[in-house]
Order: sequence, then structure tokens, then C-alpha cells
Amino acid sequence: QHHHPHHPYHAEGRPRAGTSYGWGKTTMRYTPMVDRVKDDEPSEEAQPQPPAGQSDSVVRFLDRPEQGCLLLAPKHEFDHFKKDAAILLHTMDMDGGATGVIVDKATAFNVDEMVPGFDDFSECVLYMGGDDGKQSVVVVHPHAELEGGRPLGMGLHIGGIAAAKRAVAEGTLEAGSFKFFFNHVKLTAVDMQNMLTPDGGWLALMLPEGEHAALTLKNGDGEAWRKLNASVKKERTRAGGVGDGGDAGDGGDGGDGDNE
Repeated sequence: QHHHPHHPYHAEGRPRAGTSYGWGKTTMRYTPMVDRVKDDEPSEEAQPQPPAGQSDSVVRFLDRPEQGCLLLAPKHEFDHFKKDAAILLHTMDMDGGATGVIVDKATAFNVDEMVPGFDDFSECVLYMGGDDGKQSVVVVHPHAELEGGRPLGMGLHIGGIAAAKRAVAEGTLEAGSFKFFFNHVKLTAVDMQNMLTPDGGWLALMLPEGEHAALTLKNGDGEAWRKLNASVKKERTRAGGVGDGGDAGDGGDGGDGDNE
């Protein structure tokens, strides 16, 4: 990572006028996502559990998306942000829409370069979570005990930024165990319906729990999409070519040699 001598932020966290990074239509501004987590979120017990007897599967195809699952883009997806994307859904709306983050579109910046006051996270790459979100940053991690965090299921949690800063400063948690996303993907119910038709070609997937969290939190650029495609191909072969959902890129060109 390059060190940027011209820091894009004033001390109070506003970018200098005209600072732009070419990833969006607007200048990138940071608004702390402190933490829009309410006590009325579903408890961990409410999270869907994988059906018994499926522990031998490489990947599980979902009939409908659920919190904590990954949405896998097909090869023919042409949207700039969603192309070659694996999207972690972290919030399900009552109307059938959802909010999530693209898990492995790395930016050229580390967190400390772009987020004021996060010097302890200098080793963490900042990921581009999507094209919506009013310039906010969210954090995903595996720490169930983190104050202010919310469970997503599959061993993943979101939020708790203030507690994360404290824990890393005190040395009780590793900075590298947190993954930061700038902005997010907002999907309406109609978006979701269209994406998950055979023509749309998107798949809603769950990996075995440990793998699901590890792949989501891994530092990489485009790797999750390739690995998931390889897993889809492997699972369809194992199941005799039968799988719910559409055809996600013929099961994974670009995933060759990437099987676990």
C-alpha cells in the first residue's frame, strides 16, 4: 500500500473540497455508522440454521435469500458494481428488499488512510461495499462478544465500531479480524425477484459455517466470486447436476484450480 502524504481529510473528518477518487458520482465523505443497531433486531436464536444432514454439501442453494447468505452474480451480470460480485446480505427488509455489501472489491486504500481516528487499523484494506449508503462505513467480523454488534448467522457479526476501536487499542482483538466496507448495495424486492430468476441468473448461497465466515472475511480481490462459482460447480456435480436457482455463470469459469 502506498502512503498518501496528502491526507484527504481535515482533522474533523471532512474531505477537502474537490477530493474525489473516481469510484462514485460524489466526493467520498465518511459518516461514522455509529452504530445504527437497534435492540429490536432478530436475536441469534432466530437465525436460520442449516438443515440437518447437509453437512456433506459443499454449498447450499437457498430458495429465497436470508440474512447472512451470499448472493452470487452470474457471468453475464453487466452492472458495474455487481459484476463478478458476491454480496453478503446483512439486513432483510419487511417489504422483501435487502441491504448487503460486496465482500471482495478491494479499494486502493487502507482504512486508516480514509477513516479519521482509525490509525490502529492501518493493516486493514478498505473494501467498496456498493454504490449506495451515503458515504458510510460498516464493519463485519466474527466477534460475538463485541458490544454494539449484531449477529448475521453463519458465525458473522456486523457493527460495534466503537467497541472494535477500544478492543484493538487495548490489544484484546486483532485489527486484521475486522473487515471494513465503504457504502453498501441496496436491493428492492423487485431487484431481488429479478436477480434470482433463471434469466437473472443470481444464486442465494450458504457455505458450511466456518467456510462461509472465512470466505466473507478473507482479504482478497474477486476471490470470493471465483471460489463460490467453483463450489457451485462442485456441488452440482456431486448432486448429479441438480441445483435450485439459475445458472450462475455455468458453474464457474475462472474458478479452475480454486476448489478447496
